[in-house]
Amino acid sequence: MKNWLEIYNWLTALVFPDNFQQYGNFTNAKRLALTDVFSDLILLIYNNQSIPILKFTFKDAFPIAVGDLPLSSAETGSVAPLSTADFMYRSYDIETL
Repeated sequence: MKNWLEIYNWLTALVFPDNFQQYGNFTNAKRLALTDVFSDLILLIYNNQSIPILKFTFKDAFPIAVGDLPLSSAETGSVAPLSTADFMYRSYDIETL
């Protein structure tokens, strides 16, 4: 839930929010330059023995959409809800580990 909320807040700060307090509401609560909204993302691919085999590094990424968060009171186990997020990025590198 923390990951989803962090991406949601990042996306809200980039676009037209509902109120002025949301606009640019990053960690320091001050307006950042346009270049400060990007971040490098790392995606690790693991084999069936939980050993990382590939590393994707997405450069200058930022969120463009965050999926819904399906919550249900009918779930009896500790199943974590899954969601999606879409990002734009400048380029990416692939490294074999």
